[in-house]
Amino acid sequence: MDRIEKINKSELEMTKLQFKYYDFKELESIGYSGLIIRFNKDRETTIYSDLHHYPEQEHIFNQKYGDYLRLIKHIFLTVEDKKCIVYRYNEKWVVNRELSSLYSILKNSQIRNNYAGGLKIDKNGRISEMFLESIIKYNSFLEFLFVDSKMIVTPTDHMDVFLHTNNDETIENKLRKMIESCFGDKFAIKDI
Repeated sequence: MDRIEKINKSELEMTKLQFKYYDFKELESIGYSGLIIRFNKDRETTIYSDLHHYPEQEHIFNQKYGDYLRLIKHIFLTVEDKKCIVYRYNEKWVVNRELSSLYSILKNSQIRNNYAGGLKIDKNGRISEMFLESIIKYNSFLEFLFVDSKMIVTPTDHMDVFLHTNNDETIENKLRKMIESCFGDKFAIKDI
């Protein structure tokens, strides 16, 4: 299993200071709009919480989830950082323990569910996928901080991705080209 490195609260706060363009309380860029990536409106999207009311749409969810997970992995590959820091903006890392195997992984790593620091993980590891799965199931509220690249990635349970950079056109152009070449018109990328 991938290694999870604890980042204590004061180290996390020091790291957050490096992202001067981002307001961690409001979860938005300061003086810059950022980007949002989402499925094109003409494509039917079923989110996890819809499955309770529309279980017959599970195949749509599974297909979209696979595309969404591939999108996030491609975004992570766009930056050179090997690791990222995961930051929770909710009271707990995992809201519903029964919905996620992530809780037991954190517990086995001696990370309490209310741990106030950050977690440094391999951006391409199984743990990052488990965090993403927990986000999709409306079970975790997290951001991925790429310190060297100065990029924040905020996936949502609605299968949107918010990206915040220091108005770095190089990264943004790489992301736009990657989305177009890898996904065609499945996703739209817009300024927010």
